[in-house]
Amino acid sequence: MTITSSYVNRNTAKYDGGGFYNNDKMTITSSKVSSNTAKYDGGGIYNYGGTVEAHFNQIYGNSAYNIYCDTGSLNAEKNWWGSNTNPSSTVHGNVDVTPWLTSPLFVTAADPVNGAVIVHNNQVITITFSEPIKTGSAYSSITVKNSSGVVKPMTSRISGNVLTLTPTYNFVKGMTYTITLPVNAVKDSAGNGLNTAYISKFIVTTA
Repeated sequence: MTITSSYVNRNTAKYDGGGFYNNDKMTITSSKVSSNTAKYDGGGIYNYGGTVEAHFNQIYGNSAYNIYCDTGSLNAEKNWWGSNTNPSSTVHGNVDVTPWLTSPLFVTAADPVNGAVIVHNNQVITITFSEPIKTGSAYSSITVKNSSGVVKPMTSRISGNVLTLTPTYNFVKGMTYTITLPVNAVKDSAGNGLNTAYISKFIVTTA
């Protein structure tokens, strides 16, 4: 059986193999296998004595296990597993997941948002990313500058996927500030940084 460019989502199996149950030969490419469940094993794919080739798919959020290979073999190289971290803990049995695909790190939320007008001159800045982060080679080059280009002293802290920037003294009311995160300021566990620098502006109102 060959499956390509398909979306297999939110299926439930009474026993094994919420998305797919294979005991022969199966090829899955360019498909999304997510949020499927099985009472016992193989929420995404369950293989019993067959062979499976699964490549260039999105396989994530399935329980129990994204892939369960009881017997036989399953080649699951070059798939994306919902994050950039090693997916080995989400599969069981004779399943080859290396190498896996990764996606660039990106910002999912920020406070204040770009273009915001804020009333608190002691605003703490938080930037949320698509993955847990750690410091990168350009971490010390993260800046918050006023409209005259003067760097505002800040302290920075990372917790999970959130970067927090706290001013050492209050912002000046009526001033526009620009936050700049260079490409290599932060990175995920796989070493991926931002594709482009993150730049955002906010204004501290005089009201």
